[in-house]
Amino acid sequence: LALHTQITLKESAINYQHGRVLYSVLSDYIKNVATSSQLTILETGTARGFSSTCMAKAMQDHNGVGKIFTFDLLPHEKPIYWKSVDDFEGKKTRRELLSPWKEAVDNHVIFVEGDTRIRLTEFCPGRVHFAFLDGGHTFEHVSREFKLVARYQKSRDIVVFDDYSPNQFPGLVSSVDQLCVELGYDLQVVQANDKRGYAITRKI
Repeated sequence: LALHTQITLKESAINYQHGRVLYSVLSDYIKNVATSSQLTILETGTARGFSSTCMAKAMQDHNGVGKIFTFDLLPHEKPIYWKSVDDFEGKKTRRELLSPWKEAVDNHVIFVEGDTRIRLTEFCPGRVHFAFLDGGHTFEHVSREFKLVARYQKSRDIVVFDDYSPNQFPGLVSSVDQLCVELGYDLQVVQANDKRGYAITRKI
């Protein structure tokens, strides 16, 4: 999965440890916290679909029932180049890119195209049990998404943030730190290396 969706030509070091974090944390939630028969999971920043597929695999492996709603500007059904190894075969849709994981993806993932500043405000679930926020990394963008998700969460529900890295994304870190206090979340930081970290927040 990482080969097809995370290994790209880029200036920064390749790192896909957030897949391990998401799989582990969501698996634990399904086994030890979930009481609802239907889980609602939200993701911003779909990109090639790596993170949503990791979460779908966790749902599949642990008999989780529910849907992952993942939001991005990139279309799901339009053939494009993804700057990945698959480009050697020509343009593909995201659906085609993720076809080796078709069962998990089709059973659990709903791809939503559009600007999260608009589409998220239209998304009105009864509850968001688990979320992965990896869209804009500014203080304002992160704050807007976190506050929206927090409205639909209950005690022990989770929000995971990618790129919790003070030197690279100080706005994101400041927003997460501030809103954990204001909104009542515990904060756990996991370091992939000295430049990349992830924030796991749980509603108290």
